[in-house]
Formats: sequence, structure tokens, C-alpha cells
Amino acid sequence: MWIRELSEADLEQAVCLEQECFGSQAWSGQALLDAVRNENALYLAAFETCAPAGSASTDPVSVNSAPKKPASGNPAPEPSDPEAPVLAGCCGVWLSFEEGEIMNVAVRREYRRKGVAGRLMKELLSRAEKRGAARFILEVREGNLPAVRLYESLGFLHAGRRRNFYSDPAEDALIMIKEI
Repeated sequence: MWIRELSEADLEQAVCLEQECFGSQAWSGQALLDAVRNENALYLAAFETCAPAGSASTDPVSVNSAPKKPASGNPAPEPSDPEAPVLAGCCGVWLSFEEGEIMNVAVRREYRRKGVAGRLMKELLSRAEKRGAARFILEVREGNLPAVRLYESLGFLHAGRRRNFYSDPAEDALIMIKEI
């Protein structure tokens, strides 16, 4: 696996990953394009050249939301070349002065529990810190215990709750903060 900044060439896979992870709340292709082009945003992508052994599923799931059926009903497109890089996951942060707001963390189902989200987040935090971020904030579905545990392992602390923050299904968001 290798990690690099998300590029415009990656947007087709990223849009499909967003749709399948976040359904009706997915970012549009234009929103992702705007983020890739924005100097105050940093989006990273993790790539693999092949699916993990024993993997049959191609459905991605998100670290920030509960797994759901794809909005489009279609799985993320698979590259026609078996050696072509597959977007295993992506995440992003918006930077404002010394604060970074973690926006999206999504990982394809077959790459979950393989350290992809953790590696992406560590790299994201490191690169954002080099750009001046000293404090990070995020929201995560209260019921998404794997994501909550991941963020806790990275040093995020519980700072509050946003009632009924998520829809489809309705759920509270936990607010988590990390100070560098």
C-alpha cells in the first residue's frame, strides 16, 4: 500500500467510494474536485495494486459512518487492468490557521481491519501538522465503535455530542478533538 495526495485522476474512484460509504450524504464529484484544488484542504488516498487474499467484496465502507447500501446500487468501479491501482481508502482535512477539521474517512470493505484507516489518518495528521495545524476536530457516528476506537488510539479525546447530527439513519455525533 502507498499513500499520496488525492488527485483529479482519482476522482472517479473517490466519488464511488463516497457514494457507497455515505449514501445520500456523499460528497459530489464537484465537491471533491473543489477540495483537491483548494490550498486549505489536504486529501490523501491509499492505493493497492490488488485486493487482499480471500476478498470477494468490492463494497467500501466508511470509518465515519455506519455501513450502508450503495446509493447508486453499484459497487465502485474495478480497474480493467488487474495491476491498476485500486483506491483502498481516502481521508481529508480542511485547514484553518492552526486547526484542522477532519472531513471524510472512507475505506473499502476488503481493506477494513487491515490498518488502512490508521495509516491514512497518521499520515494526514503528520502532513497537516507540518502545514501548521496544532488542533484537530472531527465528528463520528456514536454507534461507529471501530471508528471511535481508532480515533481514541490516535489521541483524540471526547469533547461533546451533536444530537441528531446524522440522518439516514438518525444518530448523534460524537465530537472528538486532538491537540498536538
